[in-house]
Amino acid sequence: MNFDEFIKKYNGKATDYDGGCGVQCVDLAKLYMDKVLGIKIGAIGNAEAYWNRYNELSILNKNFNRIPNTPDFIPQKGDIVVWGKKHGKWGHIAIADGVGTTSYFYSYDQNWGGKGQGMTRIKHTYKSGFEGVLRPKRQDLINSVKFAQGQAVEISVPFYHTGAVEGNRFQYDNRTEICWIHADTRSLIKNDNLTARAIVAWAEAERVLVQVFGDQFWIKNNNIAKILQ
Repeated sequence: MNFDEFIKKYNGKATDYDGGCGVQCVDLAKLYMDKVLGIKIGAIGNAEAYWNRYNELSILNKNFNRIPNTPDFIPQKGDIVVWGKKHGKWGHIAIADGVGTTSYFYSYDQNWGGKGQGMTRIKHTYKSGFEGVLRPKRQDLINSVKFAQGQAVEISVPFYHTGAVEGNRFQYDNRTEICWIHADTRSLIKNDNLTARAIVAWAEAERVLVQVFGDQFWIKNNNIAKILQ
């Protein structure tokens, strides 16, 4: 089961994965690790423990990279996002969907609000004790889809203007490569994020060459939000 299949199956549902304390945020994280990443995480503790116990627990540091929040950080699709004790006594944990900017991001949360809510897509800021993410080392499991040449997809990619301009071309950093794009593609960039329909020109193991209007550039697989055809 890949990320998209997981979301389709469990979104809106309340899961008590470990049968312990009812529907909690950690139950969703454990379910995701099991079904998508193939990790039976066991008993770690409250949500904040996934961040604070990272160095001491091999099941965490062998399977995830711990990446702290910084002013230019944006969680990517499949990241496990963690809030520490500054958010509350137990912290909070959720699953990023890859959509966001340096001001906000979206994740799938359970029990957000503390009333046993099922899995729900929530818009977050980076305040209220947000620590950072646990990024799965097996990125191939998140987007276990083989993209085909000519396939139409929707992309959601961070695009940062470097300041360089040549005529009607603008140089951007998309976290995969430095690329040049034309004004028509640039017009689709909102809040340093390009969300657009694209055509797959070539696909490799962890990145895809896509075309938007007349521009081609490489992006990471997890920047493909959905397959359109």
